[in-house]
Amino acid sequence: MAVHFGGNAWLDGDRRRTKSARHTLEQLREHCHHHVATLATHGITAHVCVLDASLDEEAQTASA
Repeated sequence: MAVHFGGNAWLDGDRRRTKSARHTLEQLREHCHHHVATLATHGITAHVCVLDASLDEEAQTASA
């Protein structure tokens, strides 16, 4: 399991912002799938789950 923290709602000066921006959500998924494929060659079964925990300042809330 991996969590992607993207978006634009970071506080000024938060050092994690730069590290988070290194990969897009899709790049993280691809990396995880590649790692799982490598494990499979060694007989290890794993499944990929990437959570999108992005926070956007303009985020809309869903209506129920």
